[in-house]
Amino acid sequence: MKIFSSAQIKSADQFTILHEPILSVDLMERAGERLTEELLLIFPKTKQYVVFIGPGNNGGDGLVMARLLKQKNREVRAFILDTTNFSEELKINIERYKATGNELIYLRESDDIKKINEPKETLFIDALFGSGLNRPLEGLAKELVIQLNNAPNFKVSVDIPSGLSADVDHKSNVENTVRANLTLTIQFPKLSFFFSENEPFVGNWKVVDIQLNREFIEQEETLYYALEEKMISDLIRPRNSFAHKGSFGHAFICAGSKGKIGAAILSAKAALRTGCGLLTLQVPSAAAVEVHSKFPEAMVVADENEDHIATPVKNITNYHAIGFGPGIDKNPATAHVLKQLVQNASQPLVIDADGLNILSENKTWLAFVNGSTILTPHPGEFDRLTQKHLTGFERFTTQVAFSKKHGVYVVLKGHHTSITTPGGLCFFNTTGNNGMATAGSGDVLTGIITSLCAQGYSPLHAALLGVYLHGYAGDMAAEKLSKTSLIASDIIDHIPDFFRKFEK
Repeated sequence: MKIFSSAQIKSADQFTILHEPILSVDLMERAGERLTEELLLIFPKTKQYVVFIGPGNNGGDGLVMARLLKQKNREVRAFILDTTNFSEELKINIERYKATGNELIYLRESDDIKKINEPKETLFIDALFGSGLNRPLEGLAKELVIQLNNAPNFKVSVDIPSGLSADVDHKSNVENTVRANLTLTIQFPKLSFFFSENEPFVGNWKVVDIQLNREFIEQEETLYYALEEKMISDLIRPRNSFAHKGSFGHAFICAGSKGKIGAAILSAKAALRTGCGLLTLQVPSAAAVEVHSKFPEAMVVADENEDHIATPVKNITNYHAIGFGPGIDKNPATAHVLKQLVQNASQPLVIDADGLNILSENKTWLAFVNGSTILTPHPGEFDRLTQKHLTGFERFTTQVAFSKKHGVYVVLKGHHTSITTPGGLCFFNTTGNNGMATAGSGDVLTGIITSLCAQGYSPLHAALLGVYLHGYAGDMAAEKLSKTSLIASDIIDHIPDFFRKFEK
């Protein structure tokens, strides 16, 4: 699913109006209908609503919703910020609302706002300002937002929480941005939804399709995408009936150190569960027998050192993809192994955990990484690789630049894991849950992506498919076990759920 800027969204509206063709006010009616349908599906038992109307077309959408909710026998009160700059479409809907005998309550001064005091069970609909806003709210609008945020009522924002920028070009704060519990966003998710600092404003979000022109959406270019089922389904390769284990690649994973052998086992098991034909796992020699006895499906190479990785990877050309980092520690001898991989590996190289921390202490090595390298940092590891960041959006901006500069794929892990490419594209994941914030979850992801690379998926497709698969398996595990109880091995156990659903 494409993520468009506010300017592109406006162009999509205009293109639809011209080429459907449809009047702007009728497109607003359709948007209001779709939003109301979605609202009633989510809240079928809610009877009382208060809609807060702004001066533009976002307010017009909200006023259509207010009228339609009335027709559905809901109790509705509508408040409108009184300005002299109402949009033409809003003016038409004001007349339509009043024509059905409904009262519109105007907010003209601070005292009007202070009198708003609705029962807790009343649902608030924020339709004050839409995605075109490019500056912080002030004056009466800011006072109203403060009043709404102080109220205990459940809040649903139309398209985007009022005060939040779609394009992240101004800073939001608790005083000038609605803190929604749910955002029903029109047609496209907004870029700002994908950064942790905006979660208090956006809450959960859901896309509402209002059937903007499909030709425009398909042809309009963007650098930003949200992963969705169809995109992922199209990536999965069917398996040939005459295939054998050699058909699905030989993965190599270099992992583990004293006290952290579990990381090696998790990544290796995830790799095999994801479908690579062969797997070789290099671990410290003290753990080799234990790993082999517990994990007979993997071939095990015992490192010459008992406690950590110290032996360079032998016969490197035998492997189709190499994973490095889970549980390895930062011993100088281990760092030398990574240096040799960076300098010599021509196949996809997935670097995680302390592999990234070693790189952060030896940044000149980045000049030698091949164009199929995938780095999988969490925010702390990424900051060590680059610089300290104050916000998720700042970190994302650096991530895009880092991928371009070093010619690598970066999988920046988080609630909406972002995948950036050397060409400047970015994809945000839409699966996963906070139960996956547990030890070993990243090791599982390393195994998954390494396995997919070994099977012949391109680094980009392996990253996209791997991240989505990882989150999907985590969602299935949480559904069965709860988020609180979820552990990393549960994610591996639910990888088959993904393939049962998506394999053609």
